[in-house]
Amino acid sequence: MLDRYYEVKACKTDIYYFVELIKRELPDVSEEDLICIGKGMSFIRKVYAYPDKDKAHYYNCLVTDMLSLMHSFSKFSVRIYYTEFRSVIENFVRVILKFENNNAMGVRNMFSKLKKEYNLSSKQFIDYLEGEYGKCCEIIHSNCNADLPIYQYYEEIMRSDELDLKRISSIIRQLANFYNSCKKFIVFNDYEQMDKAFYNQKEVLKYLLGEKNYIVYLKMDLR
Repeated sequence: MLDRYYEVKACKTDIYYFVELIKRELPDVSEEDLICIGKGMSFIRKVYAYPDKDKAHYYNCLVTDMLSLMHSFSKFSVRIYYTEFRSVIENFVRVILKFENNNAMGVRNMFSKLKKEYNLSSKQFIDYLEGEYGKCCEIIHSNCNADLPIYQYYEEIMRSDELDLKRISSIIRQLANFYNSCKKFIVFNDYEQMDKAFYNQKEVLKYLLGEKNYIVYLKMDLR
């Protein structure tokens, strides 16, 4: 007899091993936050896993970026983390806008297009996304001490770039919130794509979305 819960068991196992790998280097961070991040990453991968070939590039970039972002914690560098996070945001927007591989639209115009298409339904999320992107740029491009002698400037960069465990825990909590916000946005705005991706896998969808988001999904299904 076919086990209808096989897929969700496999999904839980995948996330379990993901969390174990992270905790080998960061044993003190919240396991709950890491599970939330793992669910968010798996959800986004699954929703957009079968794009048209001419739209595959930015999806592949996003998957790599999400994994590279987690790996960046091992570098204990603020700048590296926010550089990777900025790339995640950029490629997430490109994926949800369904950009083709050869679309080289600039970031400013990309966010304008996002607002034009979704501002009525998801203004709060778009404002949040722009805010997070702005934080990344501010940290990456900060050069307020550029007039210092070179050795002092380098010392200041080393001091301000250090990512200690306390700050990592805070950032991971924020990252968990980012993925949860992305899931909510997709439920509201890309329902058909999501429903198609999880055809006959509703147990997996419920696990990855979480109870509250899954209830919203069920209500969308009744429209």
